[in-house]
Amino acid sequence: MAHARRRTMPSMCPWSQTPLDETSSPPLPTCDLLVIIAKVVNQLLQGAAAAAKDDVTKFCALTPPQISVPNYLQRIGQYADCSPGCFVLSMVYIDRLGMRLSPLNVHRLLITAVCVASKFLDDSFYPNSFYAQLGGIPLDELNRLEVEFVFGLNFSLNVTPGEYDRYYAGLRLRADPSLAEVVC
Repeated sequence: MAHARRRTMPSMCPWSQTPLDETSSPPLPTCDLLVIIAKVVNQLLQGAAAAAKDDVTKFCALTPPQISVPNYLQRIGQYADCSPGCFVLSMVYIDRLGMRLSPLNVHRLLITAVCVASKFLDDSFYPNSFYAQLGGIPLDELNRLEVEFVFGLNFSLNVTPGEYDRYYAGLRLRADPSLAEVVC
């Protein structure tokens, strides 16, 4: 499958926020974090729907999966046993790829990003066969997508504390806009 010319997508983190004070605003539970991430991803999907038809990549399915993004993320969160940080790293990684999200690629990008982030961040993680089954794709396909993903990131998986904090603070702001006064 030939690569289409990559177009930059709107960033998942257009915010330039300072870290949140955890004493005044406790960390988000994973389920809440996934709801917020689903909203962000759906907003990006709506903004990119028209242009995404030209962006055919190895992450594209032939038809859009029947499961919604929120339900897909909820399923991953329920069974993958990842730390909340994995989901934040997943968003950083997808953003770094600069690939425009579409209904055809979003599910494969999400499961691949979570798989890679879990391996990088968590002390224990499941094998690819588990993530493939969880994501509803064949194991050999997930293996190929993982290779494509890390090469697309140029093997740059490290996320600085400042970058992580910016993404996390931006997600927190989407959860509770009243925190804007605390962060700015």
